[in-house]
Amino acid sequence: RRDQFVAEVHIIVSADFRSKGYGKHILTRSIPLARCELGVTMLEAYMKEDNAASTHLFLGAGFKIRESVVKCGHASVHVMLS
Repeated sequence: RRDQFVAEVHIIVSADFRSKGYGKHILTRSIPLARCELGVTMLEAYMKEDNAASTHLFLGAGFKIRESVVKCGHASVHVMLS
């Protein structure tokens, strides 16, 4: 990963605003911004294994599941977009 610039993505949407497309809007707008403006070559994210909405969001944006890991004491899914 020496020649790659990797950024970790975190998206948190308040409960009152979930299921309204805000997370998708934020993610899809952030990807080209990260690549063009910041030179990011790879994006990664982690979400709890039981967070189906987040997993669906990231997979829908083209991220691929890389592995299952324990992060901060929680079983998590690691996804990447290159």
